[in-house]
Amino acid sequence: MFLQGCDRENDINTLPPSNLRTIVSFNLYRFNNPLNLFSSVYGTIDEANKIITLRFTPGSYPNLDSLRSLWPQIYIAPWATVSPDNLQPVDLRPDTVEFTVTAQSGKKAVYAVVKKFN
Repeated sequence: MFLQGCDRENDINTLPPSNLRTIVSFNLYRFNNPLNLFSSVYGTIDEANKIITLRFTPGSYPNLDSLRSLWPQIYIAPWATVSPDNLQPVDLRPDTVEFTVTAQSGKKAVYAVVKKFN
């Protein structure tokens, strides 16, 4: 009888790095932004074009200057990182703000965050 074992740690370390680099959700919750939002704003993600649309309804924010320092809650693919970071203040006053997601392998995806005012 022949038995062969494996070193579990080496098996895990030989896996290739993940290429996943997606934003799963992007939201501005009122509880993270109590001074700048009157209600939460939920992002709609167009994955094919890497565009996240935030729809601000009347009464959801005090004024345009309140978009200067918002703290988005961002969920991303496992083992990836995002910049600017999750739950860090971001100035969303410009027409487009870019977020870069970097996979464990180093591959990047750039998402454009745009605003719509209804």
